Amino acid sequence: MVLAGATHLLEFLSARDVAQLLLARSDAVEDVAAVWHWIASRARQHLPGAKLPHQAPATVLADRPLLVALLRRLHAVMTYTFELRFDDTRAGSAVRVADAARTVTSWGLAGCSIFGDRACTPNSVSYWECTGLSDGSHVGVAEEGGGGGRMRYGATFFQRALSMPAPACDHMPAVMYCESGFVTNGAFRGPRPRLPARASILRAPPCTERDRVGVFVDLLEGALVFVLNGRALGAPLPIDPRASYRPVFSARLCDTFRLIPDAAPPWRALYDLAVLLPASDDKSGEKSGGDAAADDNHAVEP
Repeated sequence: MVLAGATHLLEFLSARDVAQLLLARSDAVEDVAAVWHWIASRARQHLPGAKLPHQAPATVLADRPLLVALLRRLHAVMTYTFELRFDDTRAGSAVRVADAARTVTSWGLAGCSIFGDRACTPNSVSYWECTGLSDGSHVGVAEEGGGGGRMRYGATFFQRALSMPAPACDHMPAVMYCESGFVTNGAFRGPRPRLPARASILRAPPCTERDRVGVFVDLLEGALVFVLNGRALGAPLPIDPRASYRPVFSARLCDTFRLIPDAAPPWRALYDLAVLLPASDDKSGEKSGGDAAADDNHAVEP
């Protein structure tokens, strides 16, 4: 199939279809400028504020892997759907949920953990937000597949309870963000997802009960990002895109912890297409949208 000067034919294709055409054969799409027009128009539609030039430089049009990467991100944005609730069948015995499984009303005196009711979507993006994190609250993802059963011992960090008696939580590798201001892969049994510089704890800004804490899991590019009030907490943390991850939450003495329904990822902060373009192609001398967003991000440091 050759699309030479046939922009209107692309209008009937999805981002995945266009990417497959680019990957199929070198001559599958002769009019690569039409593909760029497709990318730029969809970016303006689905990513308000996206800074892509109307006409791409020749170096970009010749870089098909770059075009495919842009199409993969657009596909994730255009097909995104993820709605999360708490799973009270996979929780500590003291956990009580309400509000259609979106609110935890009791964690027990010693603290407990609870999983989300679904795993992160394979080959796609998953995102959820919660609010009401108080003393000792953690939110993150656990890697499924290697463990199971009920844990017998709790673990503490800085005298804050984490994953007290609950199904499986310490039997699976996990990365979690704590309200007191750190990201950790904890003392969970089994192999741990690596953090930058092989650290087990990264410093991050603390949060309050009023803050919105988000978790962005990208199984297209293998990245995990914690989000605080719409801003990414530092650079993405690498994760295995082939693994299965499930949302997990731990807390104690916290009665305001709830999931925010219909929370959408802050795409501009996390999935800016402009950051994929070569820096030399920016003739304006201004920062791209991704660079500007990065300057506003809170740092996460070992």
